[in-house]
Amino acid sequence: MGDEMGQAHVEPTLHHDYKLQRLIVLTDAVFAIAMTLLALELRPPQTWDGSIVGLFSAMRVSLISYGVSFMAVALYWVSHRRIFGFIVKADLPLTLLSLIALGLVTLLPVVTRFMTEHGGDHAALSVYLGLFAAIGVTNTVAWGYACLRSGLVDPAMDRPSRVVYLLLQLWPALTCSAVIFVSATSGPTWRWLLFLPLGAAMIAFRRWKSRVGEPLPSSAAPTAPRRRPAKPRLKDSAVRP
Repeated sequence: MGDEMGQAHVEPTLHHDYKLQRLIVLTDAVFAIAMTLLALELRPPQTWDGSIVGLFSAMRVSLISYGVSFMAVALYWVSHRRIFGFIVKADLPLTLLSLIALGLVTLLPVVTRFMTEHGGDHAALSVYLGLFAAIGVTNTVAWGYACLRSGLVDPAMDRPSRVVYLLLQLWPALTCSAVIFVSATSGPTWRWLLFLPLGAAMIAFRRWKSRVGEPLPSSAAPTAPRRRPAKPRLKDSAVRP
């Protein structure tokens, strides 16, 4: 009877951990498949003259699109691994938000091929960067929900650290939106100057993040005063003659 009660007490916690582990495994698999499909889109052109220089010249746009997409998927995977290291449970809304983000990730190979075929078109660039921004926004919403929902994030994580990771999730969406806006405007003299304050803000944000995450020095921790061991007192019977 006691074993059954103990098993009933342990099962809910194991069930939540099982949900979280399955979600992480699915996420890793989707990211790995997306990276693999990006490489499958690399195909030599039909008008290849047989030289190495001609091959790289003809596949220049494809290789650049592949490199940018692969790095973006890798960075999103690293970011997902980082924030899910602080999540201890996964409920239904968090699972649905994660699935939406994974659905957007699976579209990256298709959008990358579209970008390769229409590389000089502003619409293709907008769709390409818009997908990156949508993934960043979805991850931001998922992390914000996990922070607001009680019991999903490790309680040892303080509020400033949660805000830092929220801004880190939102940063790719802001950057991609800025690139879309800059590429759409006319006048190449001033439009690229928009990235100067963005870069300065990123550097300042990283410094603030490092200060927030600094551990307390060991010298600042209060130490209890040491006590000298008390000397044993002799009994009166032992000192009397």
